[in-house]
Formats: sequence, structure tokens, C-alpha cells
Amino acid sequence: MKKYVFLVLLTLFVTIKGAAAAITAEVSGDVQPLGKMFTLTLTADENVSSSPDLSVLNQNFKVYSTSVSRQNYIINGKSSATTVWQIGLIALNAGEQEIPAIKVGNDSSNPLKITVTDGVVEDSVSKNAPQKERGYKLQAEVINYDKPYYVQQQINYEVVLTDDGSIISGNPQFADTNSDWIIVSLGNPQISMTKDQNGKPVRNVAFKYALFPQKSGNLHIPEVWFEGYAKGKGGTLNELLNNNIFDLAINTPSLFGLETPVSLKANSQAINILPVPADYSGKWWLPAQKVELLADWIGGKPEFKAGEAVSRLITLKAIGVTENQLPEINFKPEEGIKQYPEQPLRQGKLAGGTPIAEQTVVNVYVPEKSGKLILPEIAVDWYNTASGQIEKAVIPAEEIWELNIEEAVYTGVCLIEWPEKMGAYLPKNIFKVNISAQPDGGRKIA
Repeated sequence: MKKYVFLVLLTLFVTIKGAAAAITAEVSGDVQPLGKMFTLTLTADENVSSSPDLSVLNQNFKVYSTSVSRQNYIINGKSSATTVWQIGLIALNAGEQEIPAIKVGNDSSNPLKITVTDGVVEDSVSKNAPQKERGYKLQAEVINYDKPYYVQQQINYEVVLTDDGSIISGNPQFADTNSDWIIVSLGNPQISMTKDQNGKPVRNVAFKYALFPQKSGNLHIPEVWFEGYAKGKGGTLNELLNNNIFDLAINTPSLFGLETPVSLKANSQAINILPVPADYSGKWWLPAQKVELLADWIGGKPEFKAGEAVSRLITLKAIGVTENQLPEINFKPEEGIKQYPEQPLRQGKLAGGTPIAEQTVVNVYVPEKSGKLILPEIAVDWYNTASGQIEKAVIPAEEIWELNIEEAVYTGVCLIEWPEKMGAYLPKNIFKVNISAQPDGGRKIA
């Protein structure tokens, strides 16, 4: 009898362990607007550690965000589990589209058919009553909207998420950025606490961005979506004890509340972008807050000799632009000196919440003859977005002398003032003359 029971239990164990997870796919609506984000939800009927293979979506969709939630349930003494993935998608083409089966480990979801339309579709997010009850809100606005903005000029943009403190994950995503905009995050969000009209405390999370329009005209700033998760109500110990513990959903990492998906949208905003000013004559349009050109001789200022190379580091720094906006520095040719600029290096960074772009290039100079030579001016035209003036960043032309000192010293008589400045170049066989001032105004020669 014992052997019989053991075999039955073993059979049940093998059957349960070998069962495949059921993966169900669904979307927030079977009709979706072109260029706007919607949510694809994958649900597995057990805890799954594998991640979905989303590469099958790349042909017809753009994946903007993914998040995962795992829950264990105990209901009437029976345990179960689910794994839920929320995937933010944007369709790339209008018409009938298929969301193909998505593999998760050895299992696959069901395929889905949706219709992608160019028209306006009623927004289901705005009818999400639980989100409204808890004061969830997503707002976006241009800072200093009243000032004129030119093509490629930085526009400061702020996205503010308002909640009751229960949202625990997620980030804003811009939908349908295409080639009209370059969008740069300006660092970590800023959090502040205020009160609503009923006196209840609310949390405001401000995400700051720099937007760079890539063409002029009447443009629409892309819609912003927020996809994340929030802790459910009933998070206190007293509330927990007043419920039937076997009917609760237990979710890691929070034991005292459910995690529920949150989907919010801030509407697109229209803005008029001006073209490059007609009186701007520069070869490269560079709208910035500040532009600097700097020059440093590598290893200190050299002694110039015909046929010998010397190197100078040129740095172009611009505030309020991206590194891709920086022009290539133009080195004008000059008679008597050859120039060999190396490949420029560009980088972008944030300083105090402001984008800064920097370009460095090493230019190698080789004098070809003796006498006075001119290092030509280096200049970059730019538009000052603070003053509205057209300006020029300049490294002035510099006069240098190639004296051919060896020939002068070793083939004739050479009078050298301040010889100590020649350092190692001073010949060994020299006659020193010291001239000093006297109290009566005369000079003493020794």
C-alpha cells in the first residue's frame, strides 16, 4: 500500500513540474492610433524568471518601456502565482498589424491582431477611475513658453508626475520623437511635497528635459507617457489585520500592499519654431547660451624651427547644445607654415542641469621658412540665445618668428638679448656682455 501511494505522489509531482506555463497576451485596445504608445500585457500563470524575447516586435513596433511584476496568491488555503510584463509599444505603420507570439523561455504567448489608424482614438487612460481617485496626474509644459525659439535652440521642458506617494517605479517616455526632435534628460528628478485643494499631502516629481527642434515651423512636442507601478491601498499593519490573510496577494518586495500598473499621459503641446535668422551669415548655425574657443600649446610654448612640428590643442566649448551640433573647426591656410589637424573628439555632459558640448582637436604646425610667420585666426560664428545677438568666438591670429638660430650663431656674429631664455639652445662658446644702469643715469658695460 505504501509503495502504491508513493508512486501516485511521484506521478503527480512529475506531472506538475513538467507542466508548461500559460502565457496570455492582451492589449489596452484593439484599435490604436499611429505614433502613440499603448500597452501590451503578457501574463504567465506562475512565477517565471525568464524575460520575454521582444525582438520579434522590432519590424512593426518600437518598444519604449518594459516592467515586470510577480505575485503570489493564497486564496482559501490554495496558493497560485502570476508574472505580468507591461510593455509600452508604438506602431510604426498604419493598417492591420499583428503582434506575433512572444517567447518566454520555452513557452510562447498567443498572437494578437490590432488596427492602427491615423485618426483620433478615445483615450482609455483618461477613464481610469482608480488613478483619478488617488490623485495621479501627469503634466508637461515648456519653461519660458512666451520667448521665441529658433531651430536647434534648447527648449527647457518639464514633466511633473503628481501622486499620493504610492507610485514606486516607472519613468516618462516620449512617444513618436521621429527626426523632428532631439530630447536630452537633464538629470535626476526633483521631488517636492505640497497639498491639494482638500488639504491632503501630494508628491510632485519633476523630470526636466532639454528639447532641440530639428526643423522650423509649427511643431508638436511629442506626447509624454508614464508607465509604472503603484502600491495598492491597505498598506498599514492595522488594515492588514482586519482582512482575511488567506485572501491577500503577497508581492515582493512589498508584503503590505499590491502593486498595480499605472498608465498616465500628458498631451502634446504645439510650439512655433523660427528658422535661422536671415542676417546670420555664418557657415554653421550654432544657437547657444555661451561659446568659447581656447588654445594651449602642448608642452608649453615652443621654439619654432623650420621643418620641426609643434602641436596646439584647440578646444571649442558651447553651453546649451548637444555635441552633434558643434561645427568642424576650420583652420585657414597660411603661407610659410603647414597645418595638420587631427581627428576632432566630441563629448557632451551635464553641469548644473545644463547640457554642455565640447570639441577638442590637436593641430600640428610645421614652419617651412625662417622669419616672421603668422598663425591664422580661428573663429566660430554662433547665435547668442540670451542676448539675441550674432557673435563670433575667436582665437586671434598670432605672430611667431622662426629665427634659424643655429645658422646665425655658427656662421656669423649674433647679438642675443636675454640669452638665459634660450635654455638648452644657448651655444657653449659665447661672449657675455652685461649692461647695467648707473645712479647718474649712465650705463656700465662689463
